[in-house]
Amino acid sequence: VTDCSSLSWKYSDGCIKLQPAVILAATPIHPVRIQISQDCLPVMQDDGGITVEVLARHGNKGPSSTESQQVVAVLHALKDVIVAEKLPVTPTSFFAAGFSAMEKQETRSSVPVTLAMCTLLGIVLPRVPNNVLRAKWVGATTLMTTLLQEQHQQPQVCKAALLVLSQLMGACDPSQEAWPHAAGPWAVLLAFLTDPRAKVRKRASQGVVEVLAGLQAHPAALSAASDALAKLVGSVLAGPEAAARAAAAASSKARGPAEEAITRAVTSALHILGMQRDALPLMAAGATK
Repeated sequence: VTDCSSLSWKYSDGCIKLQPAVILAATPIHPVRIQISQDCLPVMQDDGGITVEVLARHGNKGPSSTESQQVVAVLHALKDVIVAEKLPVTPTSFFAAGFSAMEKQETRSSVPVTLAMCTLLGIVLPRVPNNVLRAKWVGATTLMTTLLQEQHQQPQVCKAALLVLSQLMGACDPSQEAWPHAAGPWAVLLAFLTDPRAKVRKRASQGVVEVLAGLQAHPAALSAASDALAKLVGSVLAGPEAAARAAAAASSKARGPAEEAITRAVTSALHILGMQRDALPLMAAGATK
């Protein structure tokens, strides 16, 4: 562990000031089997089931599962911070402490720690009240889109971060005035629909479907989200023809790369068509014409 000072995150009517806060250092944790004693149970009772779910998923994976042990270690590190600050051990406190830690570059510089933090946040966010998420929505989505740029080459991190981004998108204020602020994060989520990595692409597709499903009662936001998706779909589906024309005009030396471009364009088109099977019924009528 390492001390990181000046971590702060607005929390309800007050402010969490993690100073100093004990969080995980930007180095992997050595595999250690973690045993949870009965002494932990009083702390677990108010956290909305976070500890129980984390331990059920990751607590008994054994020393061979470094990733799961990292998630459990992050859970305890954040809980120590919350308890040290004499704050309630609630989902909102985990949300605040987790995003505070993620704001620090030294946290995000470690792939194992970043993966564990995103995995934990994916368990935490569904338990946080929407009004809390909306109050910190801009900062939280900005952080996750930045993280996706920084860790783009790490498929596991991308998958976990896309889950968090999707959950934040689901909590966005769907009013006509507020939705334009969601255009940037929504575009980032859409961009991963054609990612060559299957698990990353699937998580993005699931997120898009979940967001569209949540907007069904909000026509203006649904229309804006659907239009952006329809524009992407049209562009991707036009890709193979454009790539074929470029290949036909290419010189003999450039023919190899041009043919590879056709293959990529066709693959992306097939991926987007697969996603459309689930998304199309949820899109606004005007965007599907």
